[in-house]
Amino acid sequence: KGYVSLGKAMVLNLSTDGKRLTFLQLKADVLVNDEGLANQVKLHAPAIRHQLIVMLSEQKVVDMKTTAKREAIRIQATAKISDMIEQMTGNKSVDEVLFSNVLVQ
Repeated sequence: KGYVSLGKAMVLNLSTDGKRLTFLQLKADVLVNDEGLANQVKLHAPAIRHQLIVMLSEQKVVDMKTTAKREAIRIQATAKISDMIEQMTGNKSVDEVLFSNVLVQ
């Protein structure tokens, strides 16, 4: 098993229902249980980052501020990224997508 960093922190806007602009800064890592898959995750990191940005941009500010909702979103992200990697590589060895740094401002 090993962790693969998805690179520098992503900064994006959250859904605010027309209220003031709110930013999310998030750093993510992927836990894999296969050395070969670690290389594939590195190769496909831009596509994974894009998928996370699209998914996270749809989240409401209030959801990203609560631990329980953030954990539910992280689990959803894990499922999405795992499916994406399986489609790209044929390998379903993604264990977790972890949010190693989260800042809502």
